[in-house]
Amino acid sequence: MNLQTLQAVAVVLSIVLYVAVIALVLYAIPAFKQLRLWLKGSEELHQLVQDLRPTMTNAAENINYLSAAFRSDADEVGQTVRKATETANSIIDSARDRSAEINGFLEVVQEEAESTFLNTASLLRGVRATRSRRIVEDADDSGKRQRLG
Repeated sequence: MNLQTLQAVAVVLSIVLYVAVIALVLYAIPAFKQLRLWLKGSEELHQLVQDLRPTMTNAAENINYLSAAFRSDADEVGQTVRKATETANSIIDSARDRSAEINGFLEVVQEEAESTFLNTASLLRGVRATRSRRIVEDADDSGKRQRLG
């Protein structure tokens, strides 16, 4: 290869390189414009987020307050239910005790009533028997008196 051929190849390669750079620049300009628009949109989005940050912070604080209040109320309801359950169990136990006491009292009353009934029946039987004996004795005595007198 001679020097002129090498120079011609170098010139052709330089032209091809320049054309490639120009084509690359021509394609890069719209891409850079799109990138610029995207960055502008990104900045707008960033600004929107910055503007919303105090509102979101306030909303998060409100949610935390509400959840704490709800948790507190739920704990109070739970305690109230536990106390009501304990009270109901205590009332049931007291009612059972009272029922047992009443049953015992009724048994004593029944035993006393039965005993009184049996004693009264026995007393009446004794009175009747004694009365019958007196009537018989009186009859015997009145028969003796008539004979004597």
